[in-house]
Order: sequence, then structure tokens, then C-alpha cells
Amino acid sequence: MLDAKNHFTRPTKPEDFMADGKPAMPIVRANDTWRGYVKNSLAAVGNITADPEVMMPSITPFIMHTREVRGLRDFLTTKYDAALPQSLRKTGGTEFILYYAFIQHRFNDLYTDAPQPVRTLFTKWPQDPEIVKRYIEEVSDRNVPIFGLHRKRLPQLTDGQKDMIASMWHRHLLSPWENAEWFLQYD
Repeated sequence: MLDAKNHFTRPTKPEDFMADGKPAMPIVRANDTWRGYVKNSLAAVGNITADPEVMMPSITPFIMHTREVRGLRDFLTTKYDAALPQSLRKTGGTEFILYYAFIQHRFNDLYTDAPQPVRTLFTKWPQDPEIVKRYIEEVSDRNVPIFGLHRKRLPQLTDGQKDMIASMWHRHLLSPWENAEWFLQYD
């Protein structure tokens, strides 16, 4: 799954998203924003053994195992005796965290705890110009094939950051005659 803010920055292959033969997905600490969703999701699927202080991040790219997604769908629609959208609302969780809660006891069979191949400039994070520069450089110069750029972040970008992004895009995405500035406009 990809969010609309994410895009491929170069040709990729399935191995770009794998580690040790399984999809790469880090386990991270739940912060105050996510802790309630983790607790609600664990409760919704009856997982009483998982640590509510850890989770899979809720950012894309997010590789999901279709069989597990179907299992979660069937479990929730049966438990809440409602269609999936209503069942999801009743859980108090999110689709990504519910998925994690459902597969948590099998995580190591399905995923490798490894960084995701993406760097994202969210609406407000990161604000440190050095981190922003590093993220753009990591996508430009390293094995990170996906860049996330939230549209509400566009007016916050400096001219130098826009130039770096344009340079990155011109490597594989834009023809020399295309103006990257057009894609960096915010209305």
C-alpha cells in the first residue's frame, strides 16, 4: 500500500522492500499519539500478551499479507456483526495497527524487523533543516526508492530544499525539459 504523498524515485525491484527474504518492517515504540490506538487494536483482536508500547509504524509503503488481511477482515466483521467500515470504527484502532495486533504473535514469521525503504516529509515533521537535507540525500544517493512529500509541507520548503528535490526527480522521473517547480506548487 502507498499513500498519495509517496512516490517511487527510481526503478525498483521486490528486493528493495525485503530483508532476509521477508518484507522489511520495523518495530517501533508507540508514542502518546499512537498508544491508545495500539491498546484499542490489541483489545479488539483479543491480543492480551502483546506489549502495548510497541507497534509497526503506520506509514507506507506497507506490505500486507493478503491472507492475514482477509483473516482480520473476517474476524472483525464476525465479532462486530457489521460490514468492515462499521467494524473498523467500533474497534477504536486504525487499519495498520489492527493488522499489527492481529499478526503480532506471528510477526517474525511474516516480517523482518528492518527499516522501511522510505523517507517522508510529513506536514510538520521533520522541521530540522539538517534532517530534511539528510532525508532528501538518502533518497537521492542511497538505496531508498520511495520519497513521501505531504502536500501541506510544500509551502514550508526552502528554495534549497526544492532544488534538492527537483534534482532528485530529474534523475529518473522527469525529462530535462520538465519543470519540477510545477509539481512543488501549493494552492
